[in-house]
Amino acid sequence: MTSTPSYAVMLNRYPSVNEWLQLLGNLGRAPATLDAYARGLAHYLGHCEASGLEAESVTFEQVTLYIRRLLPGQENAVANSTLHQRLTAIRLWYDHLVFQGRCAQNPVPRGQHGRLCQIPGHSGFVRGLVPRLIKLPDIPTDEQWRYFLSIATRSSIRDRLMLSLAYCGALRRAELVGLRIEDLDLAHRLISVRAETTKGRRSRVVCYSP
Repeated sequence: MTSTPSYAVMLNRYPSVNEWLQLLGNLGRAPATLDAYARGLAHYLGHCEASGLEAESVTFEQVTLYIRRLLPGQENAVANSTLHQRLTAIRLWYDHLVFQGRCAQNPVPRGQHGRLCQIPGHSGFVRGLVPRLIKLPDIPTDEQWRYFLSIATRSSIRDRLMLSLAYCGALRRAELVGLRIEDLDLAHRLISVRAETTKGRRSRVVCYSP
């Protein structure tokens, strides 16, 4: 029996959200993306209810109060990537409401670069609501690599092959587990990564070592 996500109770009070998520699903958005959007919107809608706000009628200023609660140093602070993900979900949902004629204007404006550009209704905003922080990836130490490889050498042939292909082709998890026999060009040692398995929905060809 499939359990119901905790945020579903909140979203069930907002048919427009479930309608929007269904439309995104119809358009092929990944389940993980839909889940992240649902969680982000549920958190935002919970804030609106706790603040006595009508979610479909909030102003830009009221949105900034929600953002302030999540910034570094605040009691409810979240990671920069989480905050951007939530803002994306909220902004796209309001886009849907505007398209459906249920909302006159999106209260979550998009950032635009350039000194002369202006956003109607928000002429003082041009760069983005929250700075996007780019973190360098964590790179294992030599000792960690040796330990990792020592474990791999005791694994099955299948697992060692998966590790080798993932490392050589820089494959994401979904790309790796989605591989088919016909995706491998054994003669030229190439892997065809199909678009439907990639995060950006773009196919590519990568090589692997013998």
